[in-house]
Amino acid sequence: MRKGERQVANTLKKVRRDHIERYNLVLKSIKSTDIVLDIACGIGYGSYLIAKQAKAFKVTGIDKSASAIRTGKKFYNSKNILYLKSDIFEVEKIIKEKFFDVIVTIETLEHLKHDKAYLKLLHKLLKLNGTLFISTPNEDVMPYDKKSFPFHERHYSTQEFVALLNSLGFFITQAFSQVDYHVLNGFGGWINIAVCRKQDKKMRKQQPDRFKKTYSSLLKEASQRKLEKDFIRLESDRLFKLGRDKEFWFLNKKWLKFEKAHPLYLRGFFWERRGIDRYAIRYFRRASLLKVDAKNKAFIVSSLFHLAQLYKRRDLKIKALKKCLRLAPNHQGAKKLLKSLI
Repeated sequence: MRKGERQVANTLKKVRRDHIERYNLVLKSIKSTDIVLDIACGIGYGSYLIAKQAKAFKVTGIDKSASAIRTGKKFYNSKNILYLKSDIFEVEKIIKEKFFDVIVTIETLEHLKHDKAYLKLLHKLLKLNGTLFISTPNEDVMPYDKKSFPFHERHYSTQEFVALLNSLGFFITQAFSQVDYHVLNGFGGWINIAVCRKQDKKMRKQQPDRFKKTYSSLLKEASQRKLEKDFIRLESDRLFKLGRDKEFWFLNKKWLKFEKAHPLYLRGFFWERRGIDRYAIRYFRRASLLKVDAKNKAFIVSSLFHLAQLYKRRDLKIKALKKCLRLAPNHQGAKKLLKSLI
C-alpha cells in the first residue's frame, strides 16, 4: 500500500519489492559495530532490516510524519532501533550521537527544495570515511514533471547527481541502479544509487582528478541504453495494464526510440479498448507494415488479426487475415474468421 509516495504496510511482505531491494543493497555493507542513521525512514521497514538482518549496533530512524513513526514503533521495532519524529533539518537538535558510521537516505533528495543544505547536513553528521547510501530518480530515464511527480521538486541526471555529491565532499565508491526491482551494477537505470565515503577538504585536494576518473569508470559499467529500454518496456506495460493513461503515453513515446512493433501494438489496443476504431486501425496498420523479425513477429501477427476484426470492408479483412496466416499458419482465430468470410 502507498499513502502518497509513502509505503503503508504492517509486514515486510506488503512493502513494495523495489523498496526492499534498495535496503537489501545497504545490508551487505553494515557491520555489527555500526551506528546507523536512517533519515526519512518512513514507517521503518528499512531501519528494521538494518537492525535485525544486518545486526547494526544501533539504528536511529528519523521521519517528520508522526503516523509513520507510530507505525514503525508498532510493527518494525527492535531493541537496537530508536525512532524519532523530526524534520530532517532539525535532526541535530534531538539526536545524541555527534557522528554516524553509516547514513542511509533512500528516495529523499528529490523531495527537497534545499538539496545542497541537506547534503551538507549529512556530511556533517557522517564520520570521516563513513558511508552514505543515497538514491534518487534518474532524470535521464525518468524525466521530471510536476503532474507526474507531484511530491518531487526535481530529478537528477547521472552527471548532475555525481557532480552534486562530489562538490559537497562525498566520493562515490560504488554505483548501482534499478530497473523495475532489479538492482544492477553501474548508474543508468530508473533509480540511481550511490555508495559514498566522506572526505574532508584536504583529502579532496590531494585527489583532484579522481572524481572524474571514477565517474567515467562507473558509466562504463552500465549499458545505459539497455537499462533505459528495459525499464521503459516493463513500466509502459505495467502502466497500460493499470489504466494510468498519461504516464503510459509519456513512456510509450520514449519506447518508440528503441522498438516499434510492441509499443505501436499497445497504442492500437489502447484505442480499440476505448471503442475509437479509426485510431486503433492507424496504429495496428503501422505495426503491420514493419519488417518482420524474430523479436517483433508476434506483435505484427496480433496487429494483423486486430485489423481484420476492425476493418469494415470484406476485402481488407481477408487481406489482413491472409498475411496473418502467412506469418503464423497455426493462428486458430485467423483461420476461423477467414473461413467465415470466404
